[in-house]
Amino acid sequence: MPEPDQTRKRQEIWEEEYRKHPYLAGNPEAHLIERFRYLIESQVTLTDSGQLGFEVEKRLAIWHLSRLTHLFMEFNSRGGIPAGIDPKLPNLTHPEIPKGVLAYRSRKRPEPGQLFKFGQREWLLSMKEQGSIRFAPASSYRDASLNATIQDDELGFTYYPSKAGPPLAKLPHPAGTDWVALRHPSDFYVQCLSLRFAPRLFDDFPGGSCLIIYDAQEFGRRVLGALKARFPDWFVTAFGMSYIDPDNPGDEPILLPRAKHMRYIYQQEQRILCHPRTPIAKLEAVTVEVGPLTGLAELVTA
Repeated sequence: MPEPDQTRKRQEIWEEEYRKHPYLAGNPEAHLIERFRYLIESQVTLTDSGQLGFEVEKRLAIWHLSRLTHLFMEFNSRGGIPAGIDPKLPNLTHPEIPKGVLAYRSRKRPEPGQLFKFGQREWLLSMKEQGSIRFAPASSYRDASLNATIQDDELGFTYYPSKAGPPLAKLPHPAGTDWVALRHPSDFYVQCLSLRFAPRLFDDFPGGSCLIIYDAQEFGRRVLGALKARFPDWFVTAFGMSYIDPDNPGDEPILLPRAKHMRYIYQQEQRILCHPRTPIAKLEAVTVEVGPLTGLAELVTA
């Protein structure tokens, strides 16, 4: 943890940043309220004891706190934080230990795991025992029936280049526009995993089960190999996701298969991508076979 004087210095830097570029100025109150919700929702955690916690990984904590500082400054310039904001918090269980924590502690191997796939037991069991891995098209995640943890427009991203924000040289910023909507030209296949275990993900992803992958290198070798064999002319790769602040996106190109809204940052997604060389408007789900994963993965259920 930073020393108190370091924290004060960092706070002063964040405040100076916002005074120089008040990128939230001019946004309607509803926009700021929604931003407050997703900043809180993506920072809070569920502790191993079932209590409310906050992000402790230093890089992510600093990232969140800087943006909360800017938001509080904007709210203060308008008379304070509006009443009635109700962020969705994790399912607190204290004094009971969360079921996801008990499931994780019940694993048979001592290693913590390198990749984690949360979801329905039947799908994860098939993945472990038969090596059958379902790849959904990116377009399918826009389905409004999916829960908020999963539902997202994977083919689009909207950002709000404020006139008072940092100057943009690389990102499109048409004169007179308050927002820019990017669209990816093609559907693609995607498999989403997490780089870390987090108790709240057992509740966030329906199904209450987790496939713990202990050998990410071998897992990646098998999956990428199977995809390349099935789609020899497609672009196949794996990477950690980048998370973009729509109100302060920076000035680097936003590559949609690699980028998501910052509201999902707590998931720390590792993505396996299979993308056609020629754009395809809509794909159907496929299953690839990589051989049983029993030697490198374990399934636990809450």
